[in-house]
Amino acid sequence: MSDASVRSVACAGCNRKFKSDAALQQHIRDRKDAAHDSIPAEGDKKPKKVVRAKSIASTAKVGIQTLTVKRSKDGWFLQGTGTHLLSIQSSEVKSGDVAVTSDGGYELLCSYNWIIRPQPTVYVPGEPPRLVTRSLPMRVSPDSGAHFIDQNSFRVPKYPFEVVFQAINVMNPTFKFNDLDVLTNRNSLRHLLDFCRGKCRDSFRIDLYLVQNTLVIERRERSTKEMIRGYGNSGFGHSFEEAVTEAPPGMADIAGHHRVLRYDLGGLNCAVRFEVDAVHGMPEAENNSQQTDIPLESSVDQLSHSLENVAVGSSKQRHSYPGARSVQVITRGTAPPQTQAAEIKSIRRNGKPLSMILPQLWFGRTPYLVRGYHDNGTFTLIRSENVEENLKDWEAKDQNQMALRGVVSLLGQLREVVRSSETKSCIAFCVSDKPLKLQVFSTAQRKLPLPEQVIERFWKND
Repeated sequence: MSDASVRSVACAGCNRKFKSDAALQQHIRDRKDAAHDSIPAEGDKKPKKVVRAKSIASTAKVGIQTLTVKRSKDGWFLQGTGTHLLSIQSSEVKSGDVAVTSDGGYELLCSYNWIIRPQPTVYVPGEPPRLVTRSLPMRVSPDSGAHFIDQNSFRVPKYPFEVVFQAINVMNPTFKFNDLDVLTNRNSLRHLLDFCRGKCRDSFRIDLYLVQNTLVIERRERSTKEMIRGYGNSGFGHSFEEAVTEAPPGMADIAGHHRVLRYDLGGLNCAVRFEVDAVHGMPEAENNSQQTDIPLESSVDQLSHSLENVAVGSSKQRHSYPGARSVQVITRGTAPPQTQAAEIKSIRRNGKPLSMILPQLWFGRTPYLVRGYHDNGTFTLIRSENVEENLKDWEAKDQNQMALRGVVSLLGQLREVVRSSETKSCIAFCVSDKPLKLQVFSTAQRKLPLPEQVIERFWKND
């Protein structure tokens, strides 16, 4: 067969070529990112508008200048952008005057476990996997298969924070967000911290919204899931974590335990969501823990019923909450205290130093660190230690303290930019080119981070 007779079809989202329509359709279903979500599925009559990441560079008009995103992999950053509003250079971020410490403690607002089911479903309050002891040396296989980059966005792409409010409705139903300054993911805070330190290991984008006075920072990834082939530099982190943990009794189908803590960040009242790898020691239930199982529909109906009495706008008509059923809720788990939360890392000999890991633990108020040291997948040492003193020392160092204060100042600045924008929603991104700049755009169209009924339920109207 000649080369000319071989037919190929190209993906409109990434220009990758496939030998058949079936292979192309499978590729589109597997890739859950912005460039692929807008491609019509097989059988759709009307094609949807597709914004392509250009092969060499993507550009946006910035006044009389042109902003260029040089890397083809970062071209998608400009999707959905409107008017360019601000360019913030890393070296120009002002540090605030208020010390940023963890002394004020924290409050657990909610927790949940995603469950391996086709329909997005969570256990609330859920429970992290438990650490188990393994004989050493221990050999694990290289990471392989599909793994989440951002499971929350993968499960609920339209409203990644909606599941938080489902969980809060069960665990903390009287909590209101009016006094909350920032709702964010730990990942976004880590990116902003690196930016304030003049570093950007990976280009990143965040989507910004203002709900009354609360800045909502939504994590955005090109793809919310990745396929690891199990060879080359695939690493051993996922395999090691699976080897040293086990699911709690009756929860073998869990796929990640997430928590939201409320704490003070240099004067800002923040709610931060993050994932907990494991619980250190046998868990003891917190005061607000739940151990009973409620049938699937009953738990969902609880939120629907609680929202039926919410008046929308000036109308006296009562509305149920249609978005409630986008995430099904089962009440199960023991919600061990945050003082037993642990982060798990696999490290090659002479690998990543502790100082590079501490920011992740600090933003998640995670006291335990489990490090497995290996040589090409053969683990010969596993260290489990309480790093609370290390975290206190880290936050007190001048360079870290100034960067943390910079994050606080930057969050305040971003909130005011969103407040003054016409759409009350913005897109910000940083490309890892020097000098580092955070580019902020208004969105092309107004978009809410949550269903209107959730906003009505958890933010009081003045």
